[in-house]
Amino acid sequence: MVAAVKPPTRTTSWPRGIRHTPLRTSDSALLMGEPSAAAGEIAGDILTSINVLRYTLRMGTMTRSRMKSTSETQAGGCCEPALAEGEAAPLATEPSATLAERLKALADPTRLRMLDLLAAQREPLCVCEITPRFDLRQPTISHHLRILREAGLVGGEKRGVWSYYWATERGKRAVSLVKDLLA
Repeated sequence: MVAAVKPPTRTTSWPRGIRHTPLRTSDSALLMGEPSAAAGEIAGDILTSINVLRYTLRMGTMTRSRMKSTSETQAGGCCEPALAEGEAAPLATEPSATLAERLKALADPTRLRMLDLLAAQREPLCVCEITPRFDLRQPTISHHLRILREAGLVGGEKRGVWSYYWATERGKRAVSLVKDLLA
């Protein structure tokens, strides 16, 4: 149902940018469902800031024409196929989720620097050797290394109290690809 808005009194005015359009008798007859003179008199008293009925009628007409053109498109096949022959298919759900997880791990500048540091090393590095190279505390360093490890970019093992980390082959390839993006 269309909400009626009271017309402004002498002390108030319509909000800026909104025009007041009274309903016409022909519009009100459609609104009330019956083309009578009483409906026209009632609608003459209703003032709206947006003529909802005209908007609805126009949208209904547009929707019908859009539906017609959509059904013609589907039946006629006027569009080209999404992929041409020989092109690669889009990523499946599981590989794209894995790729997104790896990209999230690489998206942080600290993790990217950590992976670059580990990829440049011949031997695994202890967390105690990684921590002084960054302006972060050891628990934060361990958190970043865990994310890299979960993404498969870093490997690690515990030796006594300390954990040692190294870049996996996948991590080394990822660093080289990222460096190629900068070149």
